[in-house]
Amino acid sequence: MNTAPEYVALERLGYREVKRRELDETAKNIRQNHKCLLDLKFCAETFKHVRKLDPPKQAAPFTTTATSTGISAHDQTTWKIESHDPLEVLRQAYATLAAYAELK
Repeated sequence: MNTAPEYVALERLGYREVKRRELDETAKNIRQNHKCLLDLKFCAETFKHVRKLDPPKQAAPFTTTATSTGISAHDQTTWKIESHDPLEVLRQAYATLAAYAELK
């Protein structure tokens, strides 16, 4: 589901040859129209990369956040990535994506 905005972007761009930046910007705009798609991207990247590295800030200490290694399949109280409940994020994203004509 996380890559669905790229598929919608390709459809909207007419599957023509475009620069990666244009495709990324179009997909980013799609995600920004629906917070749940931004949340889905955050959670998917956290699961994929195990942990998120905070962007470097001048004079700030190095930090990591939202580690998926703390999530247990057997303990639902651990089913959080920062403030996100991945199951709820999936439900909201599915409902949002189901409404896109480009995905039907």
